Amino acid sequence: MKQKLQNFKKSAKLTFLILFILFGVLNISKAQQINIYDIYSITGENDIYVYYDLETASELTEVNYVFLDDNNQEQTISLTEGSDYYKADYYLIIYSSFLETTNLMPIQNLSFKASFDNGVDVYFEIEVTYTLYSYIYDENKNYNLSQAEDVFVYTVFKEEWEYISHVKVDGNAISEFEYEIDGAYLIIKNSYLANVLNNAGDDIDVEVIFNLDFDNSDSFTITAIENGLTKPSFNPNSFTINGNDMPEYIETTIT
Repeated sequence: MKQKLQNFKKSAKLTFLILFILFGVLNISKAQQINIYDIYSITGENDIYVYYDLETASELTEVNYVFLDDNNQEQTISLTEGSDYYKADYYLIIYSSFLETTNLMPIQNLSFKASFDNGVDVYFEIEVTYTLYSYIYDENKNYNLSQAEDVFVYTVFKEEWEYISHVKVDGNAISEFEYEIDGAYLIIKNSYLANVLNNAGDDIDVEVIFNLDFDNSDSFTITAIENGLTKPSFNPNSFTINGNDMPEYIETTIT
């Protein structure tokens, strides 16, 4: 009985030692936590903040950009602290100047590897988009009183599903009959502009709201100009020509 008890104690000590060592190994090799709340915008060229939990490590030692080459082989580029990224105790900032060197394309993820002084490497990704917000490409448009026509404005959407929900002029919503949407183009109709822009130099501020979200909007200005003849006429405005005896030229008067 005494021998069995001694053997049990030895077995218990051995089990405890194995569990202690295993716990220590697991604790030492526990991966650091990486959190990214930013998306990189090609048009915005914003720096990216990467947050991490040091856990068992005391500092971040290296950051690498990871990519596949033309032969589908993994390659790495080491980022230089100071010029490519900034390191603090619990976060790092990857500068847009480095991200611009990676042949950026919209709707892709860039892979990185963060190395810590406890020997742990953690992979993380940065999402790339063309723009963080939908916006109007044209900031200023002209409306020519002499040759009045619809005004076309190009819109850049962040996502394919996004849309224009409201159009305001000088703070007041205008009717859907006064504008038209054709794909990425917002068209302010001439029939509306002719009533609000009467003299050269008149202007209106147009605000475009996306996706029923009044915090997601952009604006542009339409300014009236007068360039060229107003509603020109031709006299005569038609000609009859003998195909067997073509004249050297024809004359008409533009007024």
